[in-house]
Amino acid sequence: MVEVEAWGEAAGDSSANIQWLVPDHFGTPRTILDQTGSFANVKRHDYLPFGEELFAGTGGRTAAMGYVAGDNVRQQFTSQERDSETGLHYFGARYYSGTQGRFTSTDPLIVSAKLNKPQSWNRYAYVLNNPLRLVDPTGMIDQDPSKQDFCREVRQQIIHF
Repeated sequence: MVEVEAWGEAAGDSSANIQWLVPDHFGTPRTILDQTGSFANVKRHDYLPFGEELFAGTGGRTAAMGYVAGDNVRQQFTSQERDSETGLHYFGARYYSGTQGRFTSTDPLIVSAKLNKPQSWNRYAYVLNNPLRLVDPTGMIDQDPSKQDFCREVRQQIIHF
C-alpha cells in the first residue's frame, strides 16, 4: 500500500498551495502532483541508491518529463528534510551526504556496532552499505522497511533519542 502525503503552505488567506507527494517503498517522494492531482504539472525526482539526486539531462531525463530542480519540497531522500544551503539531509541525529553516500559525523550510538556485522563498525556508513534493502529513519541504526514492526521500531528509536 502506498501512502500519499499532502504538503503545502497557506498563502496568507484561506487558499493553500497543496502538493501531493507519492513516495516509493523507502518513503522517498518520487512524484509530486499539484492540488488538482493532474499529471499536467507533475514533478519527478530520481535518486541513486545512496541518495544522490538525478536531475534533467541525466540518463534521458528532461525538464519536459518533470525533472526540475528547486521545487521547494523539503522531504527528499527517504523522506528526510534537505538543507538547501548545504545540500545535506537531516536525519535527526546527524546529517547525511547523498553525494558521498556517508553521514558527516559518527554514529551517536556506539553500541550499534555488532560483532557479526563488520559494516556496523564503520561509524559513518549508511545502512551497512545496503541502501537497496535498508533505511535509517533517525540517523542511528539501520531498519528493514519490509518488516511488519518497522513503524514501532522507529517510534521506539525516536523516544529513546
